[in-house]
Amino acid sequence: MNKKLLGIIIAIVAVGAIAGIVVANQPEKDNAATHSGSGSDMEKMQAGETKPSANSSGGAQDLTMQTEVTMDISDFAFENKTIKVKKGTKVTWTNRDSARHNVFSKDAGGPQGELLGQGESFNFTFDTAGTFNYTCEPHPYMKGVVEVI
Repeated sequence: MNKKLLGIIIAIVAVGAIAGIVVANQPEKDNAATHSGSGSDMEKMQAGETKPSANSSGGAQDLTMQTEVTMDISDFAFENKTIKVKKGTKVTWTNRDSARHNVFSKDAGGPQGELLGQGESFNFTFDTAGTFNYTCEPHPYMKGVVEVI
C-alpha cells in the first residue's frame, strides 16, 4: 500500500473518531415520560401545581409561583435535587420504583414520611422558611433539598 493511501485512511479514521467523541458528549434531550394521574398537565398547571423539570445545573429549581408541586421518586433518585418554594407550598412525592422509599428530614419542621410502596404518595406542606435537607432512610445516598422562602 502506498504512503499516500495510508495517510488518507488514517485521516478518515481520525475524523471518524473525533466525530464519535463529539456526538457522545452532546447533552441528551429531556424526554420526560408522561405519568398517568388525575387531570391533565395543563389542568394541574392552571390549578397552580407543577412538576419540576430535571435540573442539572446544580441550582434550585425555582417553583415559588406554585402552590402545589409534585415530584416522582424513580431509579433510586428524587426527581429534582433542589427546589425553591414559598411558605405554604404543598409538595407531593410519588414512588415510581418497585423498591420502598420515603422522604425523611432530620431538620426540625421538615418532612418525615413513612415508607411508600410503588405508586404510593406522601405530601408535606412547608409552613416554615428555611432549608430542609431530606433523604430516603433505606437508601441514604438518595438526597434532596427544599428551600422555603
